Parts: sequence; C-alpha cells; structure tokens
Amino acid sequence: MERLPCPDGFLVNSDDPHRHAHEQINLWMVEMEEVASKRPNHPLWLDIKDLKKQFTSSQQRDLLQAAIIRAQYLTGDRGDFSAPSLHGRPIYRILFALARLPLTLSDDQLLPLLKASIGRGQCAWPREAVCDHIEEEFQHRALKAETWRLIHELHDGMSGENSIEAQTLRRRLAVLLWHDPYNPVELKNCWSETIRRDLRAMPGRQRAQWHSVFAAIPVSDSTEPPGKWKKAADSHIAAIGAEQFRQQLLEWFAPFHGGEPVRLTMVGSHVLKALLWYCRLLRDPKIDAAALSLLNVKWRNKDFIFRPLTVLAGSVSTLLPEDAWPILLRILGALGSKSSARLEKVVIQVAAQQGLTEDDLRSFGILKPRHGAQPQDVYRILRTLAKMNWGSAAVSNGTNSKFQYDGDYVEIQGQRDRYRAHVPSCTVRRVRDNAIVELDLDRVPDYWRSILDPDQTEFQRFELLLFLLAMDEQFDFFATRADGG
Repeated sequence: MERLPCPDGFLVNSDDPHRHAHEQINLWMVEMEEVASKRPNHPLWLDIKDLKKQFTSSQQRDLLQAAIIRAQYLTGDRGDFSAPSLHGRPIYRILFALARLPLTLSDDQLLPLLKASIGRGQCAWPREAVCDHIEEEFQHRALKAETWRLIHELHDGMSGENSIEAQTLRRRLAVLLWHDPYNPVELKNCWSETIRRDLRAMPGRQRAQWHSVFAAIPVSDSTEPPGKWKKAADSHIAAIGAEQFRQQLLEWFAPFHGGEPVRLTMVGSHVLKALLWYCRLLRDPKIDAAALSLLNVKWRNKDFIFRPLTVLAGSVSTLLPEDAWPILLRILGALGSKSSARLEKVVIQVAAQQGLTEDDLRSFGILKPRHGAQPQDVYRILRTLAKMNWGSAAVSNGTNSKFQYDGDYVEIQGQRDRYRAHVPSCTVRRVRDNAIVELDLDRVPDYWRSILDPDQTEFQRFELLLFLLAMDEQFDFFATRADGG
C-alpha cells in the first residue's frame, strides 16, 4: 500500500477514502506557502463562494473531514491546550473556511467535528462554526444520543474559559442542551423544566409543533424580537391555533402567580423571554395579566430575571403612559443595578410623555447617574416638576401640573392629599393638618430598595419624596408626625 507524503508531514494511504480531498488540501497548502513567501503580511484565505461553486456538497463534506484529520495531526488527538496553535497556519485557514460552508451533515459527520472541538480553544479550532452546524441540524431532524453526549462534553469542557467568545458559545450550547430528549427532567432546577416535562407528554404532532416554537428561540442579549423570529412566530401560532397557544401559555405561567418561590436559570430566562414575545402577539386580558404576574414572583434567585423583566418593560411601554409608568418603576426597582441600557431607554421614552427628561430621572435617583456626572442646579431640577403631565392635559405654564413651584416652596397635588414642601430645609408638610411627611423606610417594598440608596444625600431623598407624593395612593409608604410647626 503506497503512502503519499504531504507538505505538513502527514502521510496519506493510497486507499484512503479521503485521498482526493487530502490532495486538494496539499495544493491549497503549497499555494498558501508560496503566497506567504512573497507577501508575509497578506496570507491567502479560501473564499466561501468559490468553494461552493468549485465543489459539490459531497466533495465539500469530504474536504471538511480531511481538514479535521490534518488539523488533529498537527495539534494532537487529545486536543491539549499546550499543543502548538493552528492560528496562522495554512491548515487552520483551510479548516476555518470549510467549517463555515452551509453543509447538511449526518450524525456520523457531526461526530468527528464535535470530538475534535472538545478541549480546544477558539484560537485553535472553529468551534463557533461547529455550533452553527449542530444548531442547523437540530432545527431539521432528531439528533442521536451520542451526538447529544458529545455536545454535553463540549459544553462542560468550556466551563473554565472566560473570554466573551467562549461564554457566548457556551450559552448557545446550554440552550441547545435544554432540548436534549435523553437528559432527565429536574423540576427543582428551573421553572422551564415543567415545559420540558409537558413537551415529552404531548402526542407526536402536537409535540412537533411546540418543538418548532422552542427550537426557534434566538440566543442573544437582545430583549426585542428579531425580524426572523417574528416571521417564524406567526407561522407557529397559525399551526397550533391562537386560542390553544394562549391556553398553554397560561398553564406555563401559572407558577408566577402562585405562592411558591420560583427558580430561573440562564436557559430558563431565554425560554421565558421568547414566551413573553408571544404574549405580545396574543394579547388579551388573561395573557396580559399572566405576563404582569412576573412582578409579584418570589424568586429563589435573581441572577437572570433581568432578561424577562426587560422584555416585560418593552411590552408595558405600549400601554397608556399613566398606566405604564408605575409598572416600569416597579421593574426598575426590582432590577436595581442589573437594569440594562434597553430598560433605561424604555423608561426615558415613557417618562418623556409624563414631562420628565433623562436628566430629571437621573437627578431624582430613578436612573443611575452618568459616570462622572456633576450635581445639577437645585432650582432647575425643581422647576422641571411643574412640567410633569401625569396623563392630564397640562398647559404650557404648568397650571394643570401636580407640582407648583414658588420660590422656596413646592406644592404637590397627590391622589389623596395636598402637600407643601420647603426646599431649604428639605421638609414636606401635609396641607390639611400641617403634619410632617417622611418616607417610612420599613414599609418601602423590595422593588424600591435599590432606588432608595442609603448613600443618597438629604436633598436627593427629598426630591424622591416629592416625586412619590404625587402617587400617594399607589405608593402608600409614608409616615407623618406633628411637631407643632
């Protein structure tokens, strides 16, 4: 049996099923080395479009398998991190290009890709492209048990990597593994395990329809649905039926208005995010109430609630401003330091409809101050209170506003009482009995705790008190005392 030498020292048997693929790789490697000798700083990369035109799908798959074998030859079958990196070498550029081809792969063809990816860093292996292939195959067919086992092994082997690329890929794999039909259901691990249990109990056709719903979940930090998802969502609702879809959502959302604490994992937060998007498409009073029940959940852990609550904020922003505003404040308070730029954008948009600017929100402590921001002028901040609309037809001079500013005093028309605040002393009195009004910190609910920062200055606390007194019926956590003044 003849053994053919290759530029990288690899030997190809004459009867090797991938012999022609190896010969093509040899040609590419020689060409790449020639280009590198003339232009060291401009390496030659294979063009994906050219590969698709030049080779059939079957040939492309053979080339990919041969490239995997050659890359393993250089770095070692065990995938040791101490092995020389492929980055910059011809075989790496060849493997990287071939792995990105949109190929249909069987499990037998996926397995070598998965095995070769375990234990290798992104700089030495195109793991992201491998994940693309796995996700694509999962969308269209059932994966074998051995494939799922290797996906678990790949995911677990990346636990110590802290790069953004690795964490992003690991998150994609974790969401994919939620679908593993061989993995046992553990109801205590996450709210979403109930869904996995219910899917397994469904008859074949119904299970396939819901499988399409969850298989299409995008794994990203975006809390707004991408266009591709929206198109697919309409077809999923049509296939299942809008009313049946609503009833199933209500069942899965039931734990959120129960008395038992709810645990939410990272994967579960992505599942919940997608179902909240469906709530927007299927809106009716029951669905709206089910989504808003998230505000009253007793969470066992709060590590991942930022994702669904930010989606909920986007849904709430479509309500009338006077209805959306108190709900957004609750969401903001619940998230505290975990609030995102997306949530702040929603709050700023709705606040503008109430007559508040972004600077106002930051000065009141509702939004975090900008890094390095200087204290604002006291009287300029107070004058902005007169611009607040609160859902009424405020006129340009502010006569219909809940706040009236007059020199050292601010008058506040609450929902229940009228108050008069003295700016220099940061004191507020109730007009009907002249009692001093203060925040009762022991009665402040949890979702306001992050806003009531213990490090706030006296005036910042005073400003927030003025703001809250306009909603004295909705947020009844004030104390009064008489001092004879």
